[in-house]
Amino acid sequence: MKRFLKKVNRGLVLAGLILIGFVIYIIFDMNSFKKNKPQIAQTLKEYISEIEDVAVTPENLQNIDFKISASDKNEREIAVNELMSKYWTYEKGQQRMFYGMTRDDYKSMIMSQFNDDNHENNGNGYITKWSAHTENVNISKAGPGYATVSLNCQIVAEFAGNPFFINPGYIMPVLDFSDNAVVFSEHLSKITYNGSYVFIMKKVGDKWKIAYTDWNGWNSNVTSLNSEGGTEE
Repeated sequence: MKRFLKKVNRGLVLAGLILIGFVIYIIFDMNSFKKNKPQIAQTLKEYISEIEDVAVTPENLQNIDFKISASDKNEREIAVNELMSKYWTYEKGQQRMFYGMTRDDYKSMIMSQFNDDNHENNGNGYITKWSAHTENVNISKAGPGYATVSLNCQIVAEFAGNPFFINPGYIMPVLDFSDNAVVFSEHLSKITYNGSYVFIMKKVGDKWKIAYTDWNGWNSNVTSLNSEGGTEE
């Protein structure tokens, strides 16, 4: 009986030690993750801001017909590759939602705007200004080395025609994002766009990179800019 009790006591002690170790690990892991939150938030803020580099049409391409040469297309692809390399990582087998995007999905969508076939009815035009502001950033742990980030993003852009409009999770002709009735115009217009997103972030070395993004919805308003710099509804 005493031998049995000794074995039981040893088992309880061992189980208790394992439980204590597990609790210590969880506390340490959560505290370590908390320290990563500012870096994760800053990475996404910088990424969304730098989308401007590929969202604004270069001055030499600012035309309603959007004619682009092979050399210009190559320069745009280099800029897109730099953005992808800096902020995205490839995640094999990531589950996709309807509007979900992996790195390759997002790059392919951006580059599709330079295909002539996509400009027969949509995509003609150019963007002269593009700026973004993020808010309501929520970060949570999503497993070892992963984080889930939800945020809202407001983009204000000026454009002529109906060019492709890039946001953090999707790209399509800008007038397709309009909630109010507008028509193709060669004069400058302004879109105020509000979108909500979820990002899956993955720790790669000492950096956090985007593995996947999902677009949860949006609303927007488009106004025409008159020659004096005001707006016409």
